[in-house]
Amino acid sequence: MHEHTQRESHPRCTINTQDDPSLSHIHYPEGQTTRRHPFVDRIMEADIPLGWKPLNLEWYDGTTDPDEHLDAFLTQTNLYANDDEILCRVFPTSLKRVTLTWYRGLPPKSIDSFDTLVQRFSSQYVTSHFS
Repeated sequence: MHEHTQRESHPRCTINTQDDPSLSHIHYPEGQTTRRHPFVDRIMEADIPLGWKPLNLEWYDGTTDPDEHLDAFLTQTNLYANDDEILCRVFPTSLKRVTLTWYRGLPPKSIDSFDTLVQRFSSQYVTSHFS
């Protein structure tokens, strides 16, 4: 029989496998949680503004001009905020399919600013750039 343990997966959320034995198969390496992201702590600690609404923007899938997507993203986000941390936190919500997979593959704590994120994004999808 597996020993049931309590594992913190987020400061505000705890998985208690004693309450739900079906979760006893979940094992994380020490210090790793289910919340994977490439941002430094400062970015993840930033609060999304109250009343933030989902962007009215086509998700980027890597097949169109990345600069055009960035322009559309910035135009819409600047209606609500232009803080570096907020731009970083919201940008992944504009991605889908392979671009979301690319984002999830970025190393932890490798993104310290929106400029860094844009540089990585632009280099990854430079072949999708159209003149």
